[in-house]
Amino acid sequence: MTLSYHRVTETEVDPWELSVSPKNFEEQLQVLQKFRLLSFEKFALQQRAKNISPNSICITFDDGYGDNFLTAKPLLERYDCPATFFIATGYTNQQENFWWDELDAIFLLRQRLPEQLTVAVRGKQFQFDFTEARELTPAQLQQHRNWIYPKEPPTKRCQIYLAVWAMITPLSYEEKTNVMQLIKVWAGYQPNHLPENLPMNETQLQSLATHPLIKLGLHTVTHCDLSTASAQQQYAEISDCQETLAKNYGVLATTLAYPYGHYNAETLAIADKLKLDAAVTMKGKAITKKTDPYQMGRFHVKNWSGEKFERVLAEWIKIY
Repeated sequence: MTLSYHRVTETEVDPWELSVSPKNFEEQLQVLQKFRLLSFEKFALQQRAKNISPNSICITFDDGYGDNFLTAKPLLERYDCPATFFIATGYTNQQENFWWDELDAIFLLRQRLPEQLTVAVRGKQFQFDFTEARELTPAQLQQHRNWIYPKEPPTKRCQIYLAVWAMITPLSYEEKTNVMQLIKVWAGYQPNHLPENLPMNETQLQSLATHPLIKLGLHTVTHCDLSTASAQQQYAEISDCQETLAKNYGVLATTLAYPYGHYNAETLAIADKLKLDAAVTMKGKAITKKTDPYQMGRFHVKNWSGEKFERVLAEWIKIY
């Protein structure tokens, strides 16, 4: 079984349930001591050899947040837990938050926004009306803190947020950057560049590259939605990510996590062409000897206490 994490921190809003608090993460690691913990790389080789160790679990992290190094790594060390960090290499050393976190902060937390937002994308103009959602009341803020997708958006701001998120996701890195810059200026937003919120830097990745418990995997260069990219773009995103990890950190990465969990038939062919050992989705499904190595499922871990995590884990194990 493979587990999927993103962040070990506490955030004010978390509509995609990407964050697990340090307290809950430690409790979850305590629960996992009852199992055989393997690196995903070793697990992938076992799966290809059709000789999967019983009672085995892998821990993976997507994106490469600073909190993975600052908070998750010390806890993984304390409990001797191997883990794979899938890195979007284009964000390394950039003193900018990931775009989706800035979108959360602007639309779900900012007290006041202008009435109209107009964005031009690929020759098409998008207009969003905030007339009824300019001011964020304390009651609405609490709704935003409690809102988890795919529950019904509780406010107009949440509705617009989802529409903008869907508009931005398939764009290229340059297009995303330009659109987000426009939105930040429009909102008068000044990001808070806390180290735990930023992508990991080169020094941190250098430390992980030689760490006995940590492996680095591929997450494309720009966190690209592979399912909407051309075959040529997909190949460049994956192979360039692999080349960067090899050249800069001495890591031959042979495992891939699809950003957003999205991929298509061309993606699978590229993974095979690059001779990757395995690639993981975001689908919570069992991995068996018959599983396509480029469509391995992962179970998304949420901000559960150790007690709740143990109950959920027992349900996941039944799938096997």
